[in-house]
Amino acid sequence: MSASSSSGGQEKPARFAPNIQTSDIGAWGEDLRVELAGLEERSQKLSNQTEKKLFQKDGGPKVIYTKLTKNFLFRPELYRESMLLTGRHPDDSGLIGVVLVSMKHCLVNGEDRNIGFTYLGRIDPAQRSSGTGGFMFGKMLETLKERGLEHLTCYVLEENTHSIRIFLASGMLTEDSRVVFASTSAVATSPFKFSPRRLADDEAIPILRRLYANDGMLLVDLQGEIFRLPEHAGAYYASSPASEGEEASEAIALVWDLDYARIKYNSEMHTYKLIYSIQSSGPKGLALANEIVDFVSHDCASNNVPFVLFEASRSDPEMVQTLEKREGVLGSCVELVMSGRISQMLQRKPSVDPVISAGKRRFYDPRDFSTLMFFSPLRSLLQTTTGLPILSDNASRL
Repeated sequence: MSASSSSGGQEKPARFAPNIQTSDIGAWGEDLRVELAGLEERSQKLSNQTEKKLFQKDGGPKVIYTKLTKNFLFRPELYRESMLLTGRHPDDSGLIGVVLVSMKHCLVNGEDRNIGFTYLGRIDPAQRSSGTGGFMFGKMLETLKERGLEHLTCYVLEENTHSIRIFLASGMLTEDSRVVFASTSAVATSPFKFSPRRLADDEAIPILRRLYANDGMLLVDLQGEIFRLPEHAGAYYASSPASEGEEASEAIALVWDLDYARIKYNSEMHTYKLIYSIQSSGPKGLALANEIVDFVSHDCASNNVPFVLFEASRSDPEMVQTLEKREGVLGSCVELVMSGRISQMLQRKPSVDPVISAGKRRFYDPRDFSTLMFFSPLRSLLQTTTGLPILSDNASRL
């Protein structure tokens, strides 16, 4: 980023190299936590202004959005391994920037990959446009490479074109995008044709491994990473046996209880659950997946949880179209899935190989789920509003 003067004659902050430190979550002391909370409070004032510009379109603010109800510092505790990169002013006058990254061990098309996921970056508003953010981003990449990580991924709301272009300039590419739908929950009015059921965790793991392991991306240790957490609300499954002239079909989806967030609808805050990583196979797979959503929605409504969110990759247009036609859907938002090979990004080279190509099965980790999302009224979801296309299997860069 340039350090030249901004429009209106205001001087941009002087460029300098902050003192960088890295620490794992277990090393955070109370003094650091207080500093982090203070930086977040200063940053949030500016973020609120930016969000108004980004999302007050089409006549005013959206009536549906999600809101974090805890301090952001709880998020690293959801992951087995997280790293905090802090930047301090050279005169040691205080914290001016942080980057949070979580590290994951994944199976990608049957091969082991070590992947970093970055989900929080904060620069003190007084140091914006000083080059501090870019300097810290580079230090983060160096540290991740030293720790043996190969790829870095992140999710960016589609409307946030500024951040998208910054990530593209850093060498990242857009692998895919996912559509997240906000819907009211509803009690079922007719019997379930395919008898969906909640699986025991030890039943779910081999099914998930079978669906993902050789043609997609899945966490190696689901039990240790996801199922151990109290937010894990179960895996749900439905199947249809093979018949004459038709192969067997199955579908599975996982549910996450976002007790640390609420959905705001028409000025009131409500609880909700997330149905994520919906996968299906076979000729009746979509019908099975849709019935699983019905089943979870029924359970939510029966237990006074008024909203459900569910998601689909936009590289699976049939799933997107199936979900967007559901009764009760109020709106949707789109997140781009961006990634880069760390060794190439350090050389400021465009990435040429995504973590996983579009169209492959991607396990969407519920811990990565954005805690701030704005839902627009339903529109054509198979075209992006930013004009940034989804990568095909040849992974040509945007």
